[in-house]
Amino acid sequence: MYSIMFTEEELEPLQKIADRNAVAVITFIASDKLIRINPASYSSVSISTNDVYKLEEEVDKNCQNVKKAFLLLHSPGGSLSSAYNIARFLRKRFDFLHVFVPYEAASGATLMSLAGNNITLGDLGYLTPIDPQIRYRGEWVSSYGIIEKVNDIERKFKKMTPDEMPIPWKQMVEKIDIVHYREMETIVWEAQFYADELLELAGYDKNVARDISRDLARNTFSHGHCYDRDACKDMGLKIEDSKNSDEYLTELKKLIHIVNKKDDDASSHYIDVIAPKKLGSTKEDAGPKKTVVQPKSSAGARARTKK
Repeated sequence: MYSIMFTEEELEPLQKIADRNAVAVITFIASDKLIRINPASYSSVSISTNDVYKLEEEVDKNCQNVKKAFLLLHSPGGSLSSAYNIARFLRKRFDFLHVFVPYEAASGATLMSLAGNNITLGDLGYLTPIDPQIRYRGEWVSSYGIIEKVNDIERKFKKMTPDEMPIPWKQMVEKIDIVHYREMETIVWEAQFYADELLELAGYDKNVARDISRDLARNTFSHGHCYDRDACKDMGLKIEDSKNSDEYLTELKKLIHIVNKKDDDASSHYIDVIAPKKLGSTKEDAGPKKTVVQPKSSAGARARTKK
């Protein structure tokens, strides 16, 4: 069951931003609270196909004539394909997309952020690597970590015969599953391909896009490594830190705190589209265009899919 989540007073600052800049303000917010999915397990909100469908529905309904958008992004990540489809949809729907990350845009959410012409990161804002995570012996591990370890073995022992290799390393080589290794290569390549395509759609030079996508998909950091504002600049991302952008970020991030104070167990993202009053909607009311939806209860929650 869906319901209005924010009051007109809470939405009014966003409406002013939308009107002032002739943009649609889109929120994509995950609650930071853990969701109890059974007596022994907890999970967190994860990007899924449900988010794809709802975002498409709200953008189609409210942004028919709007060509620019501000995206407030706060998420721990989720499905690689869903994150890519959302980013591609927004990139193709809007001529200009400015992504605001006050705090966390991790994993799949980092992939989403790459669709932005500009990205504004808060003082506590960060992106992360996008190497997909897989289950291995009951734990989440990096798909690229597996590839890199095989490459490391090759570098160490490529000039040796099997009999010359130290026994522990030889035993390790014998346990390598070639089919599994090939699948890991495919998964990492897919993440890099998605990132590269989104960056080019956002106007990045082809060579720059290639370097950024490689750095995000293939690195030796942990999956939770934080790329702050300066690190993202060094990487080549278009980081916008003007006074206006910082002021908008200050207003936008208030909704994240509002979401985290709610009592419900939200199992999907809080999706809201606020269109400028003179554009994009056929409705005749003069108030903020509230299209916020109540995420479904934890009964339908999915376990988080790490990337």
